[in-house]
Amino acid sequence: MINWSDYGKLVAVYRGDGQLRFSGDKANCSFELVQFTNGNLFALCQVSKSIGLEQTPVELTGKTEDGRNLTFSGKLRITHLEADKIVVLGQFVTVSDGLSAGAPNRFTFGVTNMFLPARQLSLEVGDHAIVIRRVSKHSEIVRAVKASNGTDVTCEILVQADSTSDREAIKKTIDDLCLLLTLAFGYRVAWLYYHLTTLEEQPIESFHGNAITGRFVCLPLIDVRSPPQITRFVEAAYEHLQKAEEYWELRKAVDAYTDAKAEGVFLEARALQLVVVMEHLRSRYLVQEQKTFILQPPEVFDRSIEPFRKAVLGILAYEYPDVDQDRLAMMASHVQGLNWYPFSCALSEICVSVGLSVNSRERRRFVNIRNGLVHQFAFPSDYGTPWDQFSFVMTFIGKVLLAILKYDGVYFDWTKLDQGEGKMKVRLKLTAGS
Repeated sequence: MINWSDYGKLVAVYRGDGQLRFSGDKANCSFELVQFTNGNLFALCQVSKSIGLEQTPVELTGKTEDGRNLTFSGKLRITHLEADKIVVLGQFVTVSDGLSAGAPNRFTFGVTNMFLPARQLSLEVGDHAIVIRRVSKHSEIVRAVKASNGTDVTCEILVQADSTSDREAIKKTIDDLCLLLTLAFGYRVAWLYYHLTTLEEQPIESFHGNAITGRFVCLPLIDVRSPPQITRFVEAAYEHLQKAEEYWELRKAVDAYTDAKAEGVFLEARALQLVVVMEHLRSRYLVQEQKTFILQPPEVFDRSIEPFRKAVLGILAYEYPDVDQDRLAMMASHVQGLNWYPFSCALSEICVSVGLSVNSRERRRFVNIRNGLVHQFAFPSDYGTPWDQFSFVMTFIGKVLLAILKYDGVYFDWTKLDQGEGKMKVRLKLTAGS
């Protein structure tokens, strides 16, 4: 077998015997299935017959050494093949004891990179009473994650259920909770697995998912060292999350926003990804408000664009008779843009629609930095250092995301880093009726 610890820290290991099914074929096997702290799920299978790389695995089923039923599924693919040994990467593992679940039950989710300032935290999220608690050796794990900018399971989320039929609703609630924690902490917080047990801790089922995780970075949006601050933010924001997801597709925005904070690439690239977040929000706003064009739908306007182009070309030729005609024609070809909704107007309207108090100077600065990044992949020279501009764009978009969730508490303004933590803590200003 493989010494998996050579490749990273494990959160789960299952060994047993079963059957690896392919499209139109199958093979008996012994297996060792593992999950790493980054979410990846691998199974090493020693098969009873020759297998080729061209064969596509569909599902691994079997019994673990302790007699539990195991299923490994979800876009399986072979990552290594050597003689009778196959390494398979997949998405989902379910391990069941085959017991009928009574009620009530408890779900325990393993969560990455959440640093809990207290031993446990109680929240009311939707219809569920949730307890978040530290895992064993929490402080030691946290120190290692911070030192390595890595990923590990640091906390568990406990949810009581009246029935196992609540499973999907509870998973959705924890997904939403992790999204809000991701926004607050400034990096991706994700759950890798859950264990379903009776209240007396008798195992019923375990599930592991190949979740997308993220590395630690120290750029929180709110003060996550304060349990009351976490509680207030999550409980207030959750109330507006579903509407925000429907209108803004907020999950995409939060994921991209926090990914842009992660170190490892040039600051310009991270800032450009932040700008893309605002482009996404702009696009959603214009679609929802039916403002994707000014005069006519593009398919209508573009059919009648030739007279506009000729008229503009005539004006240009009159005003600039000595300029090459090809250059004038190039300028005239931009008339299509007359029908596009300007970015600056959309930005101003978004701020108004979410109730965010932002003056015209701040909006103009954002637009100019955005233009420099989009068109030249560079920060403009007249808005401070690259960090000044990155922190401005990051903080600006963070405020927009908080305003979308109607959060009017204290946030971190990273443009004031050199002024000390006290100055960085600012209460978000939302206009009445937003």
